[in-house]
Amino acid sequence: MKDEKLNAVFFEFSAAESEASMRERLEKFRAQGMGNVILSYKGKGMQELKFDEIYYEALDRAVRLVKEAGLRFWLEDYAPFPTGSASGAYKEPENAALNKLFLDERHIDLTGPIPGAVIRIDALRRAMFGKAMHRFSKIDPAGRKQIAVVACRLADNPDRAGAPFLEEESAVVLKENVSDGLLTWDVPEGCWRVFSVFTTRESSGRVHFMNLLSRASVRLEIEKVHKPLYEHLKEELGKSWIGFFYDEPEIGNSGGEKVFDFFMLPGRRSLDLTDIDTLPWSEEMPGEMAKRDPDWLRKLPCLFYDGLDSYRELRLHYMDAVSALVRDNYNGQVYAFCREKGIRYFGHVLEDEGVHARLGCGAAHYFRQQYWQDESGIDVIAGQLLPGRDRAVSWYGVPNADGEFYHYGLAKLASSEAHINPLKHGESIAECYAMYGQQGLRERKFLMDHLFVNGVNRLLYMPEFFAGESDDCYQKLTGYADTMCRLLRSAKAVINTAVLYHAEAEWREGESAQKFQRPAAELARNQISYDILPADVFSEPDRYQTDFTNGLTVNGNRYEALIIPGCSVLPQAVKAFVDGTSLPVFFSGRAPEGYTATPLGELAGAVHACLTPDLSIEGEHRQWLRVSRLDHCGKRLYLLHNEAPCDDMALTVTVAGAERLTLREEMEGLIWSPEQEQTEDGLRARLKLRRYEMVLLCVDGVETGLRVSRRAHESAVYATYPDDYRTFNWYGSIQYETTLFVSDKAPAFLDLGNVSDIAEVFVNGRSVGVRLASPYLFDVRGALRPGANRITAKVTASAGNRENPGTVFGIPLDALTAVPYTLSEKQGILGPIEWLTEE
Repeated sequence: MKDEKLNAVFFEFSAAESEASMRERLEKFRAQGMGNVILSYKGKGMQELKFDEIYYEALDRAVRLVKEAGLRFWLEDYAPFPTGSASGAYKEPENAALNKLFLDERHIDLTGPIPGAVIRIDALRRAMFGKAMHRFSKIDPAGRKQIAVVACRLADNPDRAGAPFLEEESAVVLKENVSDGLLTWDVPEGCWRVFSVFTTRESSGRVHFMNLLSRASVRLEIEKVHKPLYEHLKEELGKSWIGFFYDEPEIGNSGGEKVFDFFMLPGRRSLDLTDIDTLPWSEEMPGEMAKRDPDWLRKLPCLFYDGLDSYRELRLHYMDAVSALVRDNYNGQVYAFCREKGIRYFGHVLEDEGVHARLGCGAAHYFRQQYWQDESGIDVIAGQLLPGRDRAVSWYGVPNADGEFYHYGLAKLASSEAHINPLKHGESIAECYAMYGQQGLRERKFLMDHLFVNGVNRLLYMPEFFAGESDDCYQKLTGYADTMCRLLRSAKAVINTAVLYHAEAEWREGESAQKFQRPAAELARNQISYDILPADVFSEPDRYQTDFTNGLTVNGNRYEALIIPGCSVLPQAVKAFVDGTSLPVFFSGRAPEGYTATPLGELAGAVHACLTPDLSIEGEHRQWLRVSRLDHCGKRLYLLHNEAPCDDMALTVTVAGAERLTLREEMEGLIWSPEQEQTEDGLRARLKLRRYEMVLLCVDGVETGLRVSRRAHESAVYATYPDDYRTFNWYGSIQYETTLFVSDKAPAFLDLGNVSDIAEVFVNGRSVGVRLASPYLFDVRGALRPGANRITAKVTASAGNRENPGTVFGIPLDALTAVPYTLSEKQGILGPIEWLTEE
């Protein structure tokens, strides 16, 4: 439906807040253009709350008020963040076995030969590491359950390693040598390490949360949360209640002070002398490991310590098992329940700093974890995405963050999963604006447009998005977002290339594996579209409706080239495809033995030469132009977004097979015809994009658009305030006034150029519109009259210049948001100012 509200805002409810206060907040959101909320139950801080009578009374009241406000809602399946506490059920003694389970090791080093050596293996298994002493007050180490006793010869300690490497081929299983808690073994000549590998409930992560790998553990979460919530709300399902939203469940094998441990992979004990993090496990893991490698027990120590070569395969099998269990036992099980009941289900895990492919606060493999849900999801937080910050960036998570991932990978994870997974029907979401602070509306629209040009088509706003400006401004901005999301959901994205997801390579090779965002950045900077594909599209073609008969088509999306990030070994199914296909395949920077690598700097040119001519773009700052193609109602559309940090763009665009080009600006509904001419290569047009501006280039669509010419007018626009008000770090409104004399043909539009931040123009006292972001273009047709015309422009400065006294967890909010990393700029009309005359 044309007026359907797709996007939503998080709405906190509690037992303590008055109905009048809640009603006022809901009415405020409705006035700001929202049609949906995500109900979020809150107490004090991060206090855990139960789904009890108090909760249901508060929920019933919130639902009633939501309905009275004419809104619909999703419901968080947690109280509070993150998903997975099962309303406190994991704390109950009868459910102790359903808590998270981990794998750990203790070892003793011996120098042989020692005939008949006797080792107290039970005592070794209970050994304590000082860094983990605090755990003993919570969990008795006597509960550790031994699953393997293995000895490995030690290699020389390599440079920069925290521990000796293992000669993994020397490993021997000593299970038969254990009796009554003692291990008896004739230690051969050389240096040996004897391991006791065991399961335990100990870790530095959050306690009393579901085990994503365990079917029984997740079943308890469903029994204690999803089922009772459904029974309570089922009469509202399909009416006011849409479905469940989940948020950042985690593997959880590290945490505490390292709750944001973004770099958790096996092998850390070879690098860090003090590392004692455990690894995730479940009752299903032995069977899953045996499917992948019958000899897995002998190699188990290589999850903790590096070997000389073959240990990498064990880690790959381990990741494969963990992520498959997360897919099927967690999301798959919840999704099956929701699908049976007709409940929509979506959410996201942490993706920050590449943890989407790792352990700790991640979930091992983005595409596996996201498979079973209705829409693919991500989260954008705290200034991870800012204009021009596509190299190293800073945010409260880390001081030197992976800007390439945030700008060229994060949104593409969600849109790619939506494109390739038949369950998603092309639908994706982004939770956004958390910890972004009081940015200007121009910057807030920039983030929206970045998500849209990268294919994300639903937004979930944090409440702070709506801080600082008028309801009318927000209604205009959220209305624009809904319009764009409806367009993206009704169109088909046309993607030229596929980039292989790097999870398998990173688990095998660690930091030496190239991340998918490195080649993706080169493609984006050269206007080449791409999806990210997991190796599963090759190994499980039925799951993704993959067709290899004519190159590579996944769920109806046909790709003209495959780009593989630098690695030393290909997953088996990918290798079989590469060896047998005629599709152009490019290895970025480094290739496995027997293949040829393309240097990263040459990649875009080599790929472009293989693509069907479609769209070519020339112009200064082109590396900052982001482009996506949509097929909509039988016509071609191109989204063009200027992501340059501070520059306008003058572009020459050539479109193959086009007869006519028009431009659309969706926020104002303007359609105009750019200057264009036919050439041998296609229809060529000259475009100008202001700072952060996004337009739709329409091929052979609307018959005619406005034709305008730019000219400077003898009237300038003068501020009624002194120029020193156009200053940094100042918040308020500036009013500019001038008189325009019209003697013959009146101008059609006033273009204020660049403005910070909100501008409203009045002609003879009548408003001709409010603009929140580029283009600051005002339609003055019908407002001007012959003779003198009074022109007034009122500019409200960027909300980023306001101080925010708020706190979160006792920390000043501005210490966590994007505000410290956002440039302070002059406020007001920055120009150049031009009058546009209709031709």
